[in-house]
Amino acid sequence: MLAGAPQLVERFEHATDPYAKAVMTAAIDYRRLGHNAPLSAALLQSAAAGYLTGHQMATAPLDWFSSAIDYATRLLHGATSSLIPVPGTSMGTIIGYTVADYLLQHVQATRRDILPPTSIWDAAVSHITDLYVRMALAREAERRNLYHRAVALAESAADTGIPKAMLLSARSLEGLGQTQEAEQWYRRAADTGNPHAMFLLAGRLRRVGQAQEAEQWYRQAAKAGNPHAMRALADWLADTGQGEEAEQWYRHGAETGDLNSMRALAGWLTDTGRSTEAEEWYRRGGQTGDLNAMRALADWLASTGRSTEAEKWYRRAADTGNPNAMRALARWLTDAGRAQEAEEWYRRGAQTGDPQAMLAFASWLASAGRAQEARQWYGCAAETGDRDAMLALASWLANAEQAAEAEQWQRRAAETGDPPLCVSLW
Repeated sequence: MLAGAPQLVERFEHATDPYAKAVMTAAIDYRRLGHNAPLSAALLQSAAAGYLTGHQMATAPLDWFSSAIDYATRLLHGATSSLIPVPGTSMGTIIGYTVADYLLQHVQATRRDILPPTSIWDAAVSHITDLYVRMALAREAERRNLYHRAVALAESAADTGIPKAMLLSARSLEGLGQTQEAEQWYRRAADTGNPHAMFLLAGRLRRVGQAQEAEQWYRQAAKAGNPHAMRALADWLADTGQGEEAEQWYRHGAETGDLNSMRALAGWLTDTGRSTEAEEWYRRGGQTGDLNAMRALADWLASTGRSTEAEKWYRRAADTGNPNAMRALARWLTDAGRAQEAEEWYRRGAQTGDPQAMLAFASWLASAGRAQEARQWYGCAAETGDRDAMLALASWLANAEQAAEAEQWQRRAAETGDPPLCVSLW
């Protein structure tokens, strides 16, 4: 209250000037996308267009931006403002603006699932020169499948030889279907000596059938210390009958502390009849507290008939609150004939809001003959917007001879757009 936090929210939420609201919202979106440097006036002015209607853009007064900045930087209670000017090196100069922390925290929560307009990305391409800021925004664009924008943002950093930017460009180009250009960037990144780039190039070459060269890059990446490459090389060698060398690389990867490599080595040892040593590696992984490692240990113990200890590890994983771990425990309890406990854990997993956990609970309810409850949870999962959940609901409805509604969900699965929020059942 003393810092004027409620006034910050009120001034933003009920801004009467649409141009000020647009500028403030653009600034907030940049911050939540990872732009932590001062936001320049030119950047905000260019990005604001995406938050305005066509009529507002056409009828904007000549001083719309200066008025918007005046509104956004006006002090509230003499303490702070929505946008805070960042001073330059000389008196009376401003190099950009940042967002008041409280306002940022408030609006981040309300805009978490809202896709920023294209003007955000286009303005960034034109006005941001900091390579690492561009890379941060490029990663966010890639995460949203905006591959054209990701390539445009990462290009300048990639051209300077930054391996992470090269790989980002390569992945985005693959997303665009430009596989030859993508491979060029993978090669340029690998040629810098970056082990992860070597590993990714090897995977790319393996997918397109260039096995001999893929193995060479796997070996280079593994020798450079990349545990993912060690495991991939070991798998490769195992598949081609080179078991002795495969085991060596499984061990090298496991000894780096890489949990996936530990599980891979344990699996290899199990398959080659060395269960005592396999158990040692499963336990080393499980004792780190990693969810997947605990579940792997539990699965292994269950497969060897040690159900009491297996249950202990399933529960340790589930007690972390992870919906996948809860689902694994529920499945184990179901197989053990403990339906009431299984239902409790299926329900707890579903109540996290995870669509796959909801689907698992719905399927369990359906198998228990509780069709009405199953329908509710299938619907709840589908309404999160998860495509698999929509298709699962459509399949359930079709089996229940509700063809018209099943078709509606099949169509929704094929369409884009924000689905309605799930109505809470708990």
